[in-house]
Amino acid sequence: MYRQAMYLVFIFLLAGLVGACRQTGTTPGAAAPTAEAPVAGGNVAESTPEAPVPQIASGTMPAIQSPPTPTPLPTGIGERHVVTLEQALAAATFPLYEPKDLPEKTYRDVVQLEQPREGESAPGLPLVRFVYTVEPSGAFFITQRPADGSPGQGEPVDIAGISGWLTETETAVIVEWELGQTRIQVRGNGLDRDTVLAAARSMTPIEQQ
Repeated sequence: MYRQAMYLVFIFLLAGLVGACRQTGTTPGAAAPTAEAPVAGGNVAESTPEAPVPQIASGTMPAIQSPPTPTPLPTGIGERHVVTLEQALAAATFPLYEPKDLPEKTYRDVVQLEQPREGESAPGLPLVRFVYTVEPSGAFFITQRPADGSPGQGEPVDIAGISGWLTETETAVIVEWELGQTRIQVRGNGLDRDTVLAAARSMTPIEQQ
């Protein structure tokens, strides 16, 4: 009698366990499955995310600009030499002039001649420049070249009855005009306006030595 009662209890417990397994979809003693994220192709996704793929921005790529072509240097650049006054007079194709009204202790130090290179020509050449030292700290640069009739820049001034142009900077006074076949520029460094104008108005022809 006792055995029959225990057998019925065992059958009842076993039936309950089987019913519970059917509801969860597992079998007794089996490990619970782990959740895996499926990916395309049936492979399991890796734990480390992939690096993002770089994207190309939409639109048209701007054209690469070529560097600008440098402006070519002018041809016919002259050669400059220190010469004697006699050599400058012989090479000049125009009359040369020198100032008579100069400050005391003014000395002509250098005569420069600039001419086109052999076989070349250059506008404005030959050119003659006289360099004067004015003690204690001034200087004159008197440049002469062929007249070309082109207008100058600056303030209009009268140079011994001839129209000229005057400009002033922080360090120089510059006067320019044309006297017959010669274009003259008188530049005074460290000198005042009246001194430069006086020198310009006193320009006289240099006689052939």
